[in-house]
Amino acid sequence: MDKVLKIGNWIWLNKERMVLGIMVVILGWQVYIVVNPPKDENDNFVASPPGNVSPPADQGPPSPSNPPPPPAAGEWSSLVRSNPWWVYAQPLTGEGGGKQDDQNPGVILLDIQQMSNGEHRARLQTVRPRWYREGESFESFRLERINAEEQTVVVYSEKHGRRLTIPMQRRR
Repeated sequence: MDKVLKIGNWIWLNKERMVLGIMVVILGWQVYIVVNPPKDENDNFVASPPGNVSPPADQGPPSPSNPPPPPAAGEWSSLVRSNPWWVYAQPLTGEGGGKQDDQNPGVILLDIQQMSNGEHRARLQTVRPRWYREGESFESFRLERINAEEQTVVVYSEKHGRRLTIPMQRRR
């Protein structure tokens, strides 16, 4: 009886090791099957006949499927640049917290600055203020022209599908 109790106790204390050993053996077997696949009796390949033999006209190769459609036109950079899981990444809704409309697209011109190479850049605010050069895209907008004399910028809005002229925000 002592021997049976000893064997039972040893099995109980080493059960995790035995399960691990069995799992390693099963994994090893699966790796062996992947590395050395079993030979299939139906895999008897026949070499092509010598000479130039073409298949019958009705048994030609299948025609390829149509190519995938091109991606939809539009500006996708806003999906990459703004974090959709961050509450402050939402565009501004305007000064009074109302909805954006054609007159208030959610872009505010804060400043225009001339750089050392003669180009201009504009400080625009959508979510937070940033400097942009002509031709740069941000969110769903593209800065097309900076007019330093009139203190305005021309921004193309993809949402509205047209160019919007935004004047300089008055300082309070």
